[in-house]
Amino acid sequence: MSYPLSYLWGFLGLFCTWLLYKVFSKWRSLGDLVKGENGIPSAAMFQFLLWTGVIIFSYITIYAASAYKGDVSSVPTVSGNLLVLMGISTGSMVISKGITDYKASRGTAVRTLENKKKGKLTGGFFQYLICDVDGPLDKPNFQPALNKLQMIVWTFIAIAIFLVQVVYAVQKNIAALPKVDDSMLILMGISQTAYLGKKLVSNTMPMISSISKGIAKDGDKTIKGGDEILVTGDNLGDEQGCNIVRITTLNDSKKSEYYPSEIKEWSHNSIKFILPIGLKPQLYNVSLTFGDKHTNPLTFQVEGG
Repeated sequence: MSYPLSYLWGFLGLFCTWLLYKVFSKWRSLGDLVKGENGIPSAAMFQFLLWTGVIIFSYITIYAASAYKGDVSSVPTVSGNLLVLMGISTGSMVISKGITDYKASRGTAVRTLENKKKGKLTGGFFQYLICDVDGPLDKPNFQPALNKLQMIVWTFIAIAIFLVQVVYAVQKNIAALPKVDDSMLILMGISQTAYLGKKLVSNTMPMISSISKGIAKDGDKTIKGGDEILVTGDNLGDEQGCNIVRITTLNDSKKSEYYPSEIKEWSHNSIKFILPIGLKPQLYNVSLTFGDKHTNPLTFQVEGG
């Protein structure tokens, strides 16, 4: 009965860890632990959480097995390879979080801090772990990402092998956490490097954050055709080039599309343009097109007169 009970102690350790987190985080979801500053689940943080749980379970289980044999002084040893693996996992999480936080601070991450506070996600949790996300905030476009997929797959494979070795250690009463094979260590390192490499060199997504009347005379802030409009955001480019400002109707069943009559200024974080004359008084969306990428739309009201 000692072997099943040792596993029970391992699961009890995980449960206590989970309970402490729930109590001190005021019963927040465990998934919040793997969300970056942009509110999106991170593959790097997810794999780090998995390894943390596996190591806690394995350490307690192996020690409990030794204790049931009457050897309470044998504290499980940790191999150098396992420490290296945990170091790689930790480094990947820290660097990935730093990249995401930087993009979020500049407004170029896919979601904003406001979305994070609301806790709303469009799409499944696992989609964010294996896909890149692009497009408007309310309707994200998920594109499968090989670098994320292979990191998650190798993580699951390595954990499965590790747990099989834990079972063997318990049965043979080996007071040591399993050693991670050198080849597996290299594969995990390569997968983490590929993940971070693509995340680091990928272009930040252009975002627009506000729209207003560029010049308001006598306090008049109503928007109508012919007015100068100011759009602010980030990662908009230093010049217009082939980029496009699109103005589309919001309420019409058949969407009509318009373009500025003139672009006055175009910079990294702001664009000034002249709204075309003749727009009907109603709601419109403005968005920017950068090749095959589109920014989030912003809604504004055109008044009569």
